[in-house]
Amino acid sequence: MAVGDRRCGAGRPEPAVDQRLHHSGRRLRCRRPGPQEPTMTRTPPTAAELALAAEIDRLGLTATCHQLERWRAKRWLAPTDQWTDPATSALRPDIVHRAAWLAALSRPGRGISWIGWTFWAIDDTEQTAALLRQALIRTIQLPLCQAGLTLAQIPHGDSDTAFETRQNLAERLLRGRRAIGRDLDGLLRTHAGPAGITLPEPRTVSNPFDAALIRIGARLLTGGTADVSPEELTDAWRSVWTGPPEQLYRITAAHLAADHAGTDLHAISPLAHGLPGLVHALEQADAHLLCEAVRACTKASSTLTKLLLERADAGMLTVLMDDVMWDQWVRAGGLAPAGRLGRGRDHPEHGAVPPRPRLGRRPPPLPGPHGPPAGRAHHAAPDNHVT
Repeated sequence: MAVGDRRCGAGRPEPAVDQRLHHSGRRLRCRRPGPQEPTMTRTPPTAAELALAAEIDRLGLTATCHQLERWRAKRWLAPTDQWTDPATSALRPDIVHRAAWLAALSRPGRGISWIGWTFWAIDDTEQTAALLRQALIRTIQLPLCQAGLTLAQIPHGDSDTAFETRQNLAERLLRGRRAIGRDLDGLLRTHAGPAGITLPEPRTVSNPFDAALIRIGARLLTGGTADVSPEELTDAWRSVWTGPPEQLYRITAAHLAADHAGTDLHAISPLAHGLPGLVHALEQADAHLLCEAVRACTKASSTLTKLLLERADAGMLTVLMDDVMWDQWVRAGGLAPAGRLGRGRDHPEHGAVPPRPRLGRRPPPLPGPHGPPAGRAHHAAPDNHVT
């Protein structure tokens, strides 16, 4: 199935439903039993599986051989023939560490979210990179999927009809979506003042999720920078700008100078060609660079979360807010307060979300090479590791 033809739940068989009438007149909604499926005999667990399950149990965690089989099928765990050291036939410490991680993260009826992406990125094989690419492409299309749209519905070209269609699709993206109206950064500064904490002055906009910016963003998703004039973009930024005025003037002057020189700065934007262009870029991206990018984002987000939750004093907060990445990463989506970030609908079947830790609970340390040395993996449970 082509990427542009994906729909939420596409290809899933509808369950058979009993439509008989109840004595009250309403229809019954009972599921009819389906055709009997042939039973499958499971392969008896191997000695390596039993040994790994026992090692996980020694760490105070639980993993069945059936779970190990599922983790291998999802490429979160290496094939069984790679679990042992050829020289000693003992279980490799990194395999025990990974399996313990999976056991700690697994909960009945719940997935392990974006941590699975991290495992694929760390392994960085042809198979795991392909799975990572598919997950990224599926996830960045969630705004379309939640609005009941597909990439195939976004028309190309400069005709008036194509432009109007893209504008209408952008409006559909905004339906049922909740914009964050509060200025979270300003709220933090308001409470810091009476507490005697002096925070750095704001550098950009008061609220990156303001309705004016979200509306422009929806148009960028459907039509790219060609559908949004520089004046519209500047006006939207100016309406919520709280940084130094001269900085906004410099940005505007730089775009005007580039335009006079025949250079389009908007053309180098990741959304220059909208969401279709971004999907195409991911499809063509080098597999190793894709894995490297996910590893970097995961490490940055986890490190920042750890600093905010474990060293959330005035000094640390001031240092973090004084860095330019506070605006470019933290406030713009790298780290966000617990909540739905403007999603009108959020359902598990929509898939995992990109690496974006939520404040409010202690995040686990990073797995694999970003954690402690592999040789210590079997001496402590994953929760005791240091990022």
